[in-house]
Amino acid sequence: MRCLGLITTTAHLALALAPSGTRAQTPCIPVANVTGDAALARSVQERLAIRGVPVTGKSACGSIVVALADLGGKVRVNITDPDGRRSERVVADVDGAVAIGESWARRDVVSPLLARPIEPPALSGDQTPSPSVRKTPPLDEPDRFRGIELAAVGEGGMSGDGALWTGARAEACFSVKGFCLGALVRYARDTGGRGPTAKIGAARSGLDLIAMAQRPLRTGRFTLSPGAGIGQASVFAQGVIAGMEDRETETGLTARAQIAVSYAVVGAWALRLDVAGGFSPFVRTTFGDATDTDPALPAAPRASVWLGLGLTYGGL
Repeated sequence: MRCLGLITTTAHLALALAPSGTRAQTPCIPVANVTGDAALARSVQERLAIRGVPVTGKSACGSIVVALADLGGKVRVNITDPDGRRSERVVADVDGAVAIGESWARRDVVSPLLARPIEPPALSGDQTPSPSVRKTPPLDEPDRFRGIELAAVGEGGMSGDGALWTGARAEACFSVKGFCLGALVRYARDTGGRGPTAKIGAARSGLDLIAMAQRPLRTGRFTLSPGAGIGQASVFAQGVIAGMEDRETETGLTARAQIAVSYAVVGAWALRLDVAGGFSPFVRTTFGDATDTDPALPAAPRASVWLGLGLTYGGL
């Protein structure tokens, strides 16, 4: 018994004198901020909390952002860790999303896996490294289009002077704190089927450049995006007035309000339908004044409504 007591005392003393780096330490786990689809986020938060990953409050080692999107049966998971590393994965279900979130939060588990691999020794002659020591590319390449949305849309519209228009526009926006900030450029042409251009045989076209802000609201495969913008609209008109060819340009401030609905089709591609209204309060509606014998050349309409259909691509 005396011998057993001596062994126990010696073991305790050795543990007390051991370097601090060899003692077990409680791992520092960052807070997991789960965003995206509300139902998915609640489920993932609950399961992460059960597994010991904090989902609220603050942590000494920062936080990770876990952004979720429902792809209709599968889940897209975008993760950014405290060191700025980013990853995007598409998993089969919520359990897969929880596993990925935990693996990035539990840095005591994954840190050794993220360490820089040991360089293979230099080889001489025509020796080639065996497959077991060759370098492998990183698993998580950042998605070039994550946080960016691009759109191409065909439009039809009616202006306040009764004219019918057709056009096309291109958009790009960047995700900033839940909003999508960007711009659109649109080219449109008066069809000449009705309105002032039809009456005198004139022609008009327009070019708009508008800065836009949108607020995407997602549920499942659908995204509802109300938005508004302000910019510049130019109208180019030409026609024969008093027997002479007349070409004029009118440029002014314009405002746009719109609401869009997108439906995810495959991957980052989605179909988009939107309705918009434009208002240009300070533009001229005619170039000059009409007389009893000569009509005025129509300029820019002050109001218009538009219906658009197109495609979007992005990883917002």
